[in-house]
Amino acid sequence: MNQIKVVLSAAALSLCITGVQAQDEPARPGAYKAAHECLVTATDADWNSLELTADQVAKVKEIQAEYQKARSGDANAQVPTADKVAEKLKAVLGPERYEKYVDWCAAKAE
Repeated sequence: MNQIKVVLSAAALSLCITGVQAQDEPARPGAYKAAHECLVTATDADWNSLELTADQVAKVKEIQAEYQKARSGDANAQVPTADKVAEKLKAVLGPERYEKYVDWCAAKAE
């Protein structure tokens, strides 16, 4: 009987932890998809409107150029996943500025 209680307690705890972890990322899949697609079309003026530093703009434009090249059908280029692109952008922009970028792209897509 004690084994059943232990197993049930462990299962309940596991479900609680999974529920908490699932809340780490905001539930905005459409906004993140827009941010991924926005990378293709963003212009210099767009990047400057986000109040980025000159260094951030240069790095983001490098990421953008790599992404555009990969999507152009170049046989040597491998198209990165949305998660990989997001990782690179977050590393350059920081979490708060990345969220601002995501919001900006979502608004632009509407």
